[in-house]
Amino acid sequence: MATRTSSEKTDERTAERTERLRRIFTAVTGDATPTFVERQQARRGRIPSESEVDDDLAAVVTRMRERYAFTTDLDDATLVRVVRGFYADRSDAALAETLDTDPDTVVAARIDLHLLRDEDATPPAGADADALRERFEAGADDATVAQDLGADVSAVRRYRRVLDTAREAVSVNHRFQTDFESVLATSDLDDALRANLAGDRRVFDAVKY
Repeated sequence: MATRTSSEKTDERTAERTERLRRIFTAVTGDATPTFVERQQARRGRIPSESEVDDDLAAVVTRMRERYAFTTDLDDATLVRVVRGFYADRSDAALAETLDTDPDTVVAARIDLHLLRDEDATPPAGADADALRERFEAGADDATVAQDLGADVSAVRRYRRVLDTAREAVSVNHRFQTDFESVLATSDLDDALRANLAGDRRVFDAVKY
C-alpha cells in the first residue's frame, strides 16, 4: 500500500474537519449550506511570545464581551485558558479540573466564545432538532418546550443557547473563531496543533455559512 504524503494527510484532516463543522452548524441552525469567511489578522515576521499570544486572545475575548452577554463569571484571563484548551483538544472536564471550576461552567464559557463541539449539536434526549427549532421560533419558553417534547428542561435551555450561539457566529461570519485561530497560528505550536489550525483556516476560506 502506498504511503500517503504529508500533504495528503493534511487534506484528509481538512476534509474531516470541514464535515465536522458542517455537521455541527447544520444540526443546530437547520441550514444545509454552511459558509465561512476567513479574516486573517496574524503577525508577520516573527513568533510572538506566549504573553503576547495571551494578550491577543484576551483582546478578542474583550471584543466579544462588549458585544454579547456572557453567562459565566469567569474573567478574561480564564476565558483565554478556555480558548487555548479548546484548540488543544482538551475535554471540558479536563479544562474544568485545571481551572478549578465545574464542567458546566466551562461548557457555558466555551459556548459564549462561539466554540462548539460535536456533542453540542445533539438535541436533548427525547427531542428532535427540527421540533425544537419550531417551538423556539414560535416563542415557547424552555419549560413548555421540555414538557411538550418530554425532554429535560436544562438540556432544552442549553440547546437553545447553542442554537443562539450558532446564529450569532453565522451573523458575524465566524469572525471571533477565525480571530482566535489567526492568533494561535502565529504562536510556537506543536506540529499537530499547527496542522489542525491550518486545516481550519482552509476550511473557513473554502466553506461559507
